[in-house]
Amino acid sequence: MAEKETYKQMKDRHRKEISEFPCFFAFTQKQFEKGMKELGVENKDELRGGFCGMVYRASDEDRLVAMLTGHAKEVKDGYKDDDFLYSAFRYEMENHEFCITHEPEDTLDALGLSRSEVERSKRMVRIWNKAEKAYLDSVIW
Repeated sequence: MAEKETYKQMKDRHRKEISEFPCFFAFTQKQFEKGMKELGVENKDELRGGFCGMVYRASDEDRLVAMLTGHAKEVKDGYKDDDFLYSAFRYEMENHEFCITHEPEDTLDALGLSRSEVERSKRMVRIWNKAEKAYLDSVIW
């Protein structure tokens, strides 16, 4: 039986899949021109802009949307598993310096969850509290 993926492992796999997608990131004209050459595109009308400076072939748009939609679904489906949800809470608490702010919004925003959504679920509250305690206990001050 395959070992379950943690949230971080899934994020790393998603990041790898995005990095392998035929695209480039451009913030200057020189980067844009270099990226066009690397994609084998001669006309900028053949391109589309994505997130964070991403540029990709218009013909690949359906593939990109399918990949990103699939990623979002995988994460949401992962939340059904207690261990996965715990690992997600812990990862994003660490990533958003929850030990300093003690405010859950940044952590939850990164997970696509709202505070009220978590508070309505006894299961999510229990897992949040477990993750919060473990994370804060791990911080050395």
